[in-house]
Amino acid sequence: MFAPITFINDPTVPMAERLADAKAKYNALGFAVIPLRINPQKPDGKAPACKDWHGKTASFDFDVGKCSNIGVVCGEASGICCIDVDLKDDGMACFQKMLTKYHLPHCPTQETPNGGRHYIFKYNKDRMANMRAQIKALCMNGRRIGVDMWIKNCQFVVEPSINHLVGKSYKWIVPLTTKDAIPELPQWLYDAYQYRNIHEDGSIIMDDASLILTCSSRSLTDSLGSCTKNDMASSATSASVPCSTYQKEYEGYTIPDVSTYATSTVYRPYTIPDVSTCSPEYEGYTIPEQTYAMTCQGMQSDGGPVLNIVLMVIAMILMVVAAVAIAFILIIMQLMRDGHIKQSVKTIVAGMMSKLIALF
Repeated sequence: MFAPITFINDPTVPMAERLADAKAKYNALGFAVIPLRINPQKPDGKAPACKDWHGKTASFDFDVGKCSNIGVVCGEASGICCIDVDLKDDGMACFQKMLTKYHLPHCPTQETPNGGRHYIFKYNKDRMANMRAQIKALCMNGRRIGVDMWIKNCQFVVEPSINHLVGKSYKWIVPLTTKDAIPELPQWLYDAYQYRNIHEDGSIIMDDASLILTCSSRSLTDSLGSCTKNDMASSATSASVPCSTYQKEYEGYTIPDVSTYATSTVYRPYTIPDVSTCSPEYEGYTIPEQTYAMTCQGMQSDGGPVLNIVLMVIAMILMVVAAVAIAFILIIMQLMRDGHIKQSVKTIVAGMMSKLIALF
Protein backbone atom coordinates (compact mmCIF):
# COMPACT_ATOMS: atom_id res chain seq x y z
CA MET A 1 0.00 0.00 0.00
CA PHE A 2 1.42 3.37 -1.06
CA ALA A 3 1.14 6.45 1.11
CA PRO A 4 -1.26 9.14 -0.15
CA ILE A 5 0.24 12.31 -1.57
CA THR A 6 -0.60 15.33 0.57
CA PHE A 7 -0.54 19.01 -0.25
CA ILE A 8 -0.04 22.15 1.80
CA ASN A 9 -3.38 23.81 2.56
CA ASP A 10 -2.31 25.95 5.48
CA PRO A 11 -3.58 29.48 4.67
CA THR A 12 -0.69 30.98 6.61
CA VAL A 13 1.71 29.56 4.03
CA PRO A 14 2.08 31.85 0.98
CA MET A 15 0.12 30.61 -2.03
CA ALA A 16 3.22 30.61 -4.24
CA GLU A 17 4.92 28.22 -1.83
CA ARG A 18 1.90 25.92 -1.74
CA LEU A 19 1.64 25.88 -5.54
CA ALA A 20 5.38 25.21 -5.93
CA ASP A 21 5.15 22.26 -3.55
CA ALA A 22 2.13 20.84 -5.39
CA LYS A 23 3.67 21.38 -8.83
CA ALA A 24 6.74 19.36 -7.82
CA LYS A 25 4.58 16.51 -6.53
CA TYR A 26 2.38 16.39 -9.64
CA ASN A 27 5.47 16.49 -11.86
CA ALA A 28 6.93 13.60 -9.87
CA LEU A 29 3.85 11.57 -10.85
CA GLY A 30 4.55 12.38 -14.49
CA PHE A 31 1.74 14.93 -14.81
CA ALA A 32 2.06 17.94 -17.12
CA VAL A 33 1.32 20.98 -14.95
CA ILE A 34 0.48 24.40 -16.36
CA PRO A 35 -0.04 27.84 -14.79
CA LEU A 36 -3.56 29.27 -14.58
CA ARG A 37 -4.64 32.85 -14.15
CA ILE A 38 -7.62 35.14 -13.63
CA ASN A 39 -8.93 36.97 -16.69
CA PRO A 40 -12.22 38.67 -17.63
CA GLN A 41 -13.59 35.44 -19.12
CA LYS A 42 -12.34 33.31 -16.24
CA PRO A 43 -12.50 35.40 -13.03
CA ASP A 44 -12.42 32.15 -11.04
CA GLY A 45 -8.77 31.59 -12.00
CA LYS A 46 -9.07 28.69 -14.46
CA ALA A 47 -7.61 30.34 -17.56
CA PRO A 48 -4.33 28.80 -18.86
CA ALA A 49 -1.53 31.35 -18.59
CA CYS A 50 0.86 30.00 -21.23
CA LYS A 51 0.81 29.47 -24.98
CA ASP A 52 0.35 26.01 -26.47
CA TRP A 53 -0.50 24.70 -23.03
CA HIS A 54 -2.24 21.59 -24.38
CA GLY A 55 1.13 20.40 -25.74
CA LYS A 56 3.10 20.75 -22.50
CA THR A 57 4.75 17.78 -20.77
CA ALA A 58 5.86 16.99 -17.23
CA SER A 59 9.19 18.71 -17.92
CA PHE A 60 7.52 22.08 -18.55
CA ASP A 61 8.60 24.64 -15.95
CA PHE A 62 7.21 28.05 -15.00
CA ASP A 63 7.24 30.60 -12.20
CA VAL A 64 4.36 29.74 -9.85
CA GLY A 65 4.70 33.18 -8.31
CA LYS A 66 3.16 34.68 -11.44
CA CYS A 67 0.05 32.50 -11.61
CA SER A 68 -3.22 32.26 -9.68
CA ASN A 69 -3.68 28.48 -9.80
CA ILE A 70 -2.30 25.36 -11.46
CA GLY A 71 -3.88 22.74 -13.69
CA VAL A 72 -3.01 19.30 -15.05
CA VAL A 73 -3.20 18.59 -18.79
CA CYS A 74 -5.25 15.53 -19.77
CA GLY A 75 -4.23 12.99 -22.38
CA GLU A 76 -0.95 11.39 -23.29
CA ALA A 77 1.09 14.24 -21.76
CA SER A 78 0.02 13.23 -18.22
CA GLY A 79 -1.31 9.74 -18.87
CA ILE A 80 -4.69 10.53 -17.32
CA CYS A 81 -8.21 11.64 -18.22
CA CYS A 82 -10.86 13.26 -16.03
CA ILE A 83 -14.61 12.77 -15.65
CA ASP A 84 -15.83 16.13 -14.37
CA VAL A 85 -19.22 15.92 -12.64
CA ASP A 86 -20.81 19.29 -11.85
CA LEU A 87 -23.31 19.93 -9.11
CA LYS A 88 -25.29 22.19 -11.44
CA ASP A 89 -27.25 21.04 -14.49
CA ASP A 90 -28.17 17.91 -12.49
CA GLY A 91 -24.69 16.49 -13.07
CA MET A 92 -24.21 14.99 -9.61
CA ALA A 93 -27.81 13.79 -9.32
CA CYS A 94 -27.75 11.99 -12.67
CA PHE A 95 -24.27 10.55 -12.15
CA GLN A 96 -25.34 9.14 -8.78
CA LYS A 97 -28.24 7.42 -10.55
CA MET A 98 -25.75 5.91 -12.99
CA LEU A 99 -23.69 4.61 -10.06
CA THR A 100 -26.70 2.59 -8.93
CA LYS A 101 -26.48 0.75 -12.26
CA TYR A 102 -22.73 0.64 -12.89
CA HIS A 103 -19.60 0.08 -10.81
CA LEU A 104 -17.15 2.96 -10.37
CA PRO A 105 -13.61 1.71 -9.65
CA HIS A 106 -11.74 3.13 -6.68
CA CYS A 107 -9.97 6.09 -8.27
CA PRO A 108 -8.39 9.41 -7.27
CA THR A 109 -11.26 11.82 -6.68
CA GLN A 110 -11.12 15.57 -6.22
CA GLU A 111 -13.87 17.71 -4.76
CA THR A 112 -14.33 21.02 -6.56
CA PRO A 113 -15.13 24.31 -4.77
CA ASN A 114 -18.69 24.22 -6.14
CA GLY A 115 -19.37 20.72 -4.80
CA GLY A 116 -18.61 18.76 -7.95
CA ARG A 117 -16.21 15.85 -8.45
CA HIS A 118 -13.19 15.07 -10.63
CA TYR A 119 -12.77 11.31 -11.16
CA ILE A 120 -9.32 10.43 -12.51
CA PHE A 121 -8.57 7.47 -14.79
CA LYS A 122 -5.68 6.29 -16.94
CA TYR A 123 -5.38 7.66 -20.46
CA ASN A 124 -5.48 4.62 -22.74
CA LYS A 125 -3.81 5.68 -25.98
CA ASP A 126 -5.01 2.65 -27.91
CA ARG A 127 -8.66 3.31 -27.09
CA MET A 128 -8.65 7.08 -26.64
CA ALA A 129 -6.44 8.28 -29.50
CA ASN A 130 -9.49 9.39 -31.49
CA MET A 131 -11.59 10.52 -28.54
CA ARG A 132 -11.93 14.17 -27.67
CA ALA A 133 -13.21 16.15 -24.73
CA GLN A 134 -16.98 16.41 -24.49
CA ILE A 135 -18.78 19.20 -22.67
CA LYS A 136 -22.06 18.18 -21.03
CA ALA A 137 -21.43 14.76 -22.47
CA LEU A 138 -24.67 13.14 -21.32
CA CYS A 139 -28.31 13.77 -22.22
CA MET A 140 -31.48 12.86 -20.32
CA ASN A 141 -34.84 13.42 -22.00
CA GLY A 142 -33.19 15.71 -24.54
CA ARG A 143 -31.60 17.84 -21.80
CA ARG A 144 -27.84 18.09 -21.51
CA ILE A 145 -26.40 17.06 -18.15
CA GLY A 146 -23.47 18.58 -16.24
CA VAL A 147 -21.00 15.74 -16.83
CA ASP A 148 -17.90 16.68 -18.83
CA MET A 149 -15.39 14.17 -20.16
CA TRP A 150 -11.88 15.60 -20.35
CA ILE A 151 -10.04 13.04 -22.48
CA LYS A 152 -7.18 14.97 -24.07
CA ASN A 153 -6.15 18.47 -25.17
CA CYS A 154 -7.84 19.87 -22.08
CA GLN A 155 -6.97 20.51 -18.44
CA PHE A 156 -8.54 20.53 -15.00
CA VAL A 157 -7.70 22.62 -11.95
CA VAL A 158 -6.00 20.82 -9.05
CA GLU A 159 -5.36 21.21 -5.33
CA PRO A 160 -4.28 23.51 -3.70
CA SER A 161 -5.77 25.88 -6.27
CA ILE A 162 -8.68 28.12 -5.31
CA ASN A 163 -11.86 29.16 -7.09
CA HIS A 164 -11.36 32.90 -6.70
CA LEU A 165 -15.08 33.63 -7.09
CA VAL A 166 -16.18 31.53 -4.12
CA GLY A 167 -12.92 31.54 -2.14
CA LYS A 168 -12.80 27.76 -1.75
CA SER A 169 -10.05 25.32 -2.70
CA TYR A 170 -9.94 22.07 -4.63
CA LYS A 171 -9.37 19.03 -2.42
CA TRP A 172 -8.47 15.41 -3.08
CA ILE A 173 -11.00 13.36 -1.10
CA VAL A 174 -9.65 10.11 -2.55
CA PRO A 175 -5.93 10.96 -2.68
CA LEU A 176 -3.40 10.29 -5.36
CA THR A 177 -0.75 7.68 -4.51
CA THR A 178 1.12 6.47 -7.61
CA LYS A 179 0.39 6.68 -11.29
CA ASP A 180 0.20 2.89 -11.56
CA ALA A 181 -2.59 2.86 -8.97
CA ILE A 182 -4.88 4.93 -11.20
CA PRO A 183 -7.47 2.58 -12.77
CA GLU A 184 -8.58 2.26 -16.38
CA LEU A 185 -11.74 4.03 -17.51
CA PRO A 186 -14.54 1.46 -17.05
CA GLN A 187 -16.35 0.20 -20.15
CA TRP A 188 -19.66 1.76 -19.16
CA LEU A 189 -18.09 5.24 -19.34
CA TYR A 190 -16.83 4.43 -22.85
CA ASP A 191 -20.44 3.48 -23.64
CA ALA A 192 -21.69 6.73 -22.10
CA TYR A 193 -19.21 8.68 -24.22
CA GLN A 194 -20.41 6.95 -27.37
CA TYR A 195 -24.18 6.83 -26.88
CA ARG A 196 -24.61 9.79 -24.49
CA ASN A 197 -28.34 9.32 -23.82
CA ILE A 198 -29.39 7.94 -20.46
CA HIS A 199 -32.69 6.80 -18.95
CA GLU A 200 -34.27 8.48 -15.94
CA ASP A 201 -33.05 5.54 -13.86
CA GLY A 202 -29.42 6.20 -14.87
CA SER A 203 -28.98 3.36 -17.38
CA ILE A 204 -27.33 4.10 -20.73
CA ILE A 205 -29.55 3.88 -23.82
CA MET A 206 -27.41 1.78 -26.13
CA ASP A 207 -29.33 1.38 -29.39
CA ASP A 208 -29.14 2.73 -32.93
CA ALA A 209 -32.03 5.13 -32.43
CA SER A 210 -30.24 6.74 -29.50
CA LEU A 211 -27.05 7.03 -31.52
CA ILE A 212 -28.79 8.69 -34.46
CA LEU A 213 -30.54 11.15 -32.13
CA THR A 214 -27.25 12.05 -30.50
CA CYS A 215 -25.49 12.60 -33.81
CA SER A 216 -28.20 14.58 -35.54
CA SER A 217 -29.42 16.87 -32.78
CA ARG A 218 -26.80 17.00 -30.07
CA SER A 219 -23.06 16.86 -30.59
CA LEU A 220 -20.87 15.08 -33.09
CA THR A 221 -19.26 11.90 -31.78
CA ASP A 222 -17.47 10.87 -34.95
CA SER A 223 -14.31 10.19 -32.93
CA LEU A 224 -15.57 6.69 -32.12
CA GLY A 225 -16.74 6.03 -35.66
CA SER A 226 -20.33 6.07 -34.42
CA CYS A 227 -21.61 8.60 -36.93
CA THR A 228 -21.58 8.33 -40.69
CA LYS A 229 -20.38 11.13 -42.94
CA ASN A 230 -24.01 11.90 -43.75
CA ASP A 231 -24.80 12.24 -40.06
CA MET A 232 -21.92 14.67 -39.64
CA ALA A 233 -22.94 16.70 -42.67
CA SER A 234 -26.52 17.10 -41.47
CA SER A 235 -25.38 18.11 -38.01
CA ALA A 236 -22.88 20.61 -39.41
CA THR A 237 -25.62 22.22 -41.51
CA SER A 238 -27.84 22.86 -38.51
CA ALA A 239 -25.22 23.73 -35.92
CA SER A 240 -22.83 26.15 -37.63
CA VAL A 241 -21.74 29.08 -35.50
CA PRO A 242 -20.98 32.40 -37.24
CA CYS A 243 -17.56 33.78 -36.43
CA SER A 244 -19.14 36.98 -35.10
CA THR A 245 -21.27 34.98 -32.65
CA TYR A 246 -18.28 32.84 -31.71
CA GLN A 247 -16.16 35.89 -30.98
CA LYS A 248 -18.82 37.36 -28.71
CA GLU A 249 -20.08 34.28 -26.89
CA TYR A 250 -17.30 31.69 -26.95
CA GLU A 251 -14.19 33.73 -26.28
CA GLY A 252 -12.31 32.39 -23.32
CA TYR A 253 -12.93 28.73 -24.01
CA THR A 254 -10.45 26.27 -25.35
CA ILE A 255 -10.40 24.89 -28.88
CA PRO A 256 -6.94 23.29 -29.00
CA ASP A 257 -7.22 21.31 -32.23
CA VAL A 258 -6.88 24.08 -34.85
CA SER A 259 -6.82 21.72 -37.82
CA THR A 260 -10.21 20.27 -36.90
CA TYR A 261 -11.95 23.59 -36.51
CA ALA A 262 -10.28 25.30 -39.44
CA THR A 263 -11.78 22.77 -41.87
CA SER A 264 -15.33 22.58 -40.51
CA THR A 265 -18.38 24.80 -40.23
CA VAL A 266 -18.98 23.59 -36.69
CA TYR A 267 -16.65 23.43 -33.75
CA ARG A 268 -16.41 19.66 -33.92
CA PRO A 269 -16.92 17.95 -31.53
CA TYR A 270 -17.58 20.93 -29.25
CA THR A 271 -20.86 21.82 -30.96
CA ILE A 272 -22.78 24.15 -28.67
CA PRO A 273 -26.40 24.51 -29.82
CA ASP A 274 -27.40 27.65 -27.95
CA VAL A 275 -25.95 30.69 -26.28
CA SER A 276 -27.26 29.70 -22.86
CA THR A 277 -24.73 26.86 -22.67
CA CYS A 278 -21.82 29.24 -23.26
CA SER A 279 -20.84 30.04 -19.71
CA PRO A 280 -17.92 29.69 -17.29
CA GLU A 281 -19.03 26.12 -16.62
CA TYR A 282 -16.56 24.95 -19.27
CA GLU A 283 -13.77 24.42 -16.77
CA GLY A 284 -10.31 24.73 -18.19
CA TYR A 285 -11.45 25.81 -21.64
CA THR A 286 -9.59 28.94 -22.70
CA ILE A 287 -8.71 29.86 -26.25
CA PRO A 288 -5.17 31.17 -26.68
CA GLU A 289 -5.11 34.31 -28.85
CA GLN A 290 -3.23 32.58 -31.68
CA THR A 291 -5.58 29.61 -31.73
CA TYR A 292 -8.64 31.87 -31.56
CA ALA A 293 -7.44 33.98 -34.49
CA MET A 294 -6.61 30.94 -36.60
CA THR A 295 -9.96 29.39 -35.80
CA CYS A 296 -11.97 32.43 -36.82
CA GLN A 297 -9.89 33.00 -39.94
CA GLY A 298 -10.17 29.36 -40.90
CA MET A 299 -13.86 29.13 -40.12
CA GLN A 300 -15.68 32.18 -41.46
CA SER A 301 -13.35 35.11 -41.79
CA ASP A 302 -16.06 37.13 -43.59
CA GLY A 303 -18.17 37.22 -40.45
CA GLY A 304 -20.47 34.30 -41.16
CA PRO A 305 -23.73 33.75 -43.05
CA VAL A 306 -25.72 36.33 -41.07
CA LEU A 307 -23.31 39.11 -41.97
CA ASN A 308 -23.31 37.97 -45.63
CA ILE A 309 -27.11 38.27 -45.79
CA VAL A 310 -27.04 41.76 -44.26
CA LEU A 311 -24.39 42.91 -46.75
CA MET A 312 -26.40 41.49 -49.68
CA VAL A 313 -29.55 43.32 -48.55
CA ILE A 314 -27.65 46.61 -48.22
CA ALA A 315 -26.13 46.14 -51.68
CA MET A 316 -29.58 45.49 -53.21
CA ILE A 317 -31.03 48.60 -51.55
CA LEU A 318 -28.18 50.74 -52.90
CA MET A 319 -28.69 49.32 -56.40
CA VAL A 320 -32.42 50.16 -56.31
CA VAL A 321 -31.75 53.71 -55.07
CA ALA A 322 -29.17 54.22 -57.79
CA ALA A 323 -31.55 52.93 -60.50
CA VAL A 324 -34.37 55.25 -59.32
CA ALA A 325 -32.02 58.21 -59.21
CA ILE A 326 -30.75 57.53 -62.75
CA ALA A 327 -34.30 57.17 -64.08
CA PHE A 328 -35.32 60.42 -62.42
CA ILE A 329 -32.36 62.26 -63.93
CA LEU A 330 -33.09 60.91 -67.41
CA ILE A 331 -36.75 62.04 -67.21
CA ILE A 332 -35.78 65.54 -66.10
CA MET A 333 -33.20 65.79 -68.88
CA GLN A 334 -35.79 64.75 -71.46
CA LEU A 335 -38.26 67.38 -70.18
CA MET A 336 -35.53 69.99 -70.32
CA ARG A 337 -34.79 69.16 -73.94
CA ASP A 338 -38.52 69.43 -74.80
CA GLY A 339 -38.69 72.92 -73.25
CA HIS A 340 -41.26 72.00 -70.60
CA ILE A 341 -39.10 73.00 -67.65
CA LYS A 342 -38.69 76.59 -66.49
CA GLN A 343 -35.34 78.09 -65.61
CA SER A 344 -36.11 78.02 -61.88
CA VAL A 345 -36.81 74.31 -62.04
CA LYS A 346 -33.59 73.83 -63.98
CA THR A 347 -31.76 75.48 -61.13
CA ILE A 348 -33.42 73.13 -58.59
CA VAL A 349 -32.60 70.10 -60.71
CA ALA A 350 -28.99 71.20 -61.06
CA GLY A 351 -28.78 71.45 -57.27
CA MET A 352 -30.33 68.01 -56.85
CA MET A 353 -27.90 66.52 -59.37
CA SER A 354 -24.94 68.00 -57.55
CA LYS A 355 -26.22 66.52 -54.28
CA LEU A 356 -26.74 63.12 -55.89
CA ILE A 357 -23.21 63.23 -57.33
CA ALA A 358 -21.84 64.12 -53.91
CA LEU A 359 -23.88 61.30 -52.34
CA PHE A 360 -22.49 58.63 -54.66
